[in-house]
Amino acid sequence: VTQAGAQGRDQKHLDDEVESARHSQAVQALKDRAGARIKLAAENHILKARLVEAASHGRDQKSLDEEVLLAREVVAARVAAEREEAEAQLREENRVLRRRLQVQQGRDEKALDDEILHAREVAAVRIRTERLEREAALAEENKAWKSRVAAA
Repeated sequence: VTQAGAQGRDQKHLDDEVESARHSQAVQALKDRAGARIKLAAENHILKARLVEAASHGRDQKSLDEEVLLAREVVAARVAAEREEAEAQLREENRVLRRRLQVQQGRDEKALDDEILHAREVAAVRIRTERLEREAALAEENKAWKSRVAAA
């Protein structure tokens, strides 16, 4: 146990040959990782150089040709003209309809006589008063109900 404490927690007591093999494998793994990092950095450098070169050649063009821009302007002008024409037509139709409404006068096409018109007015007044009476009765019932609930 004393020897194990001196060597660490490993109680296998490996001989020097195994220890040196382990050490050489660890050193080799470190060299391999460093080599992989160097290789990856070189590849990244090459790819970045390719991107810079591609951007300088204009392969990834962000602006449009003059011909395309001109065609877009022509289409935009045509669309604006069509829109203005449609709005003008709509304004004219609205003006005609407004004029028609102003000229029109209300008329009773049924040609009811004065007796029937008077009966209709009386019925409308009766219906209105009945509705108001119902609403008042309902309000009174609600008030009584609320006072009973409050007293309970």
